Amino acid sequence: MEIRLDGEILNLRFSCAHFLPTHTKCERIHGHDYAVSVEIEGANEKGMVVDFLLVERHIREIIDEIDHHLLIPNQSDVLEWHKSGENLLISYNGRLLSIPEVYTFHIDADSSSSEDLSIFLLNSLWERLKDEKNVKSLKVCLHEGPGRVACAEKQ
Repeated sequence: MEIRLDGEILNLRFSCAHFLPTHTKCERIHGHDYAVSVEIEGANEKGMVVDFLLVERHIREIIDEIDHHLLIPNQSDVLEWHKSGENLLISYNGRLLSIPEVYTFHIDADSSSSEDLSIFLLNSLWERLKDEKNVKSLKVCLHEGPGRVACAEKQ
């Protein structure tokens, strides 16, 4: 059995800024308004696979942490960052950015692309659902804009 949560309809949305040092146009800081959709496969026991409201609450908790921050990929091999007082100094491609650290959010990823961000969201949700024994597979889709969707899944 499969259940789905449509992020566009349920308003599972957030906004954040990022940059992609390896992409000519996208190496500049820019932002997106994202929506997150979820598909879960599992056994239908006692009338449900997993409570929709539980999944929705977990997604909201995850995206509330990211919302209105500059994403910093912790595993990038093309950028470096360190703290300087209350600021984060970020260097890449001969550029140096300084931004208050409280405006940033670190993700465990190689980049802050939609593809890598969808994997981060998938892993974060998977960890929160680990005690839900009916859940057999999880797919998280990140809608970057109209017609642009990156999906990650695991079993």
